[in-house]
Amino acid sequence: MQNRAAEEKEVTIGFPMPFQAAPAKLAITISGKKALAAGPKKEPGDGSGWEWYYRKHKFSPGGTKVTVDSNLRASRVYAAPYRESILYCIETGGRWAGSIGNEQVVVRFPDAIQPEQMVEVVPKGYVIKGNEIHWEFKNLEPVSDAHDIKVTYVRSDVMRVLGRLREAAKKDPTSTQPALELAKHLLALGYAKSNCGFPPGQLSVAEYNDLKERITPAGSLKLFTQRYKKSKDGSYEEINSEWTDERVKMVQILADAGYRDEESKIWCIKEAEEILKDLLKRDAGNQEVWNVYLANCWRFSFAAVGHWFGDTRFGKGQLEAIQKANHDCPDDNCIQLWKKCVETKGDEAVLKELKSENERRNTFKVTFLEMKDDE
Repeated sequence: MQNRAAEEKEVTIGFPMPFQAAPAKLAITISGKKALAAGPKKEPGDGSGWEWYYRKHKFSPGGTKVTVDSNLRASRVYAAPYRESILYCIETGGRWAGSIGNEQVVVRFPDAIQPEQMVEVVPKGYVIKGNEIHWEFKNLEPVSDAHDIKVTYVRSDVMRVLGRLREAAKKDPTSTQPALELAKHLLALGYAKSNCGFPPGQLSVAEYNDLKERITPAGSLKLFTQRYKKSKDGSYEEINSEWTDERVKMVQILADAGYRDEESKIWCIKEAEEILKDLLKRDAGNQEVWNVYLANCWRFSFAAVGHWFGDTRFGKGQLEAIQKANHDCPDDNCIQLWKKCVETKGDEAVLKELKSENERRNTFKVTFLEMKDDE
């Protein structure tokens, strides 16, 4: 820190930390001497999600070395138990006198980073080298949050488990169980609220045209084309997000047409879906594979029955899967419960019985480590 005045000046210096990710430690030294910081607290009117640790200090004329040593906990990702985020604030450097100049930021992981492990990395311009993500900023004088670091990722310990399961499936490609275990673990990485039943607010041109081709009958297609209008950027936007009768009908129309939200198309869900389909091609009468597939149909759609979030309903694809499973495995109690669920239009008592049966069979059981709130 440089005090360019001729006299001593008292200044409050602050250290921004991610909200709800308090540091395991925050050690400050000023001119080699330990100093205590107050906080955390939010700045007045600050809605950025940062909490601040403060320190008032009287700076003598000239240079004063200030060292901050901190360990931050990763932030949990809402409704995604095996994902975490780390955040680092650079925007505050814009409050310094003059340009920061050059800044290097390195985020290190315990293991080599897998491409699919990174859910979101911002800002752009980063380079991945082995187990590290690198940014290098030049002539930096941030005036916004454009340079703030955010990395959302699948935990490294989870990626190690997936690696072992992939190796086991690769070593025994003709066996069902290793592949099925891999699929179950991949499905567990999906977003818990993928199945929300909210029609998309925006569709790309390709998505819009694809749905136009698949939506039948004519009345349903007319409702779809009336509800989505072309915007200035060329995409199609929903004209009204209120829950009218037409919007409720739209949920069913999209479900029948096989519409999928973005979370249902992420790498882990797509990989697991392909594994399960391949296993069923190999052995259509495998009850365990069918039960895992049916129990996760909501991950392959946006409004399927089988999950408790949002506006869920049976779509054409899910109904066909239940029908085929009953044909291939007519004596399986759990699959019969799915048929009963269709007949009773998703009766809560039947769904509860179905959930209990799946839990008894360990349909959703995985070996990933569950993190506690204080870890």
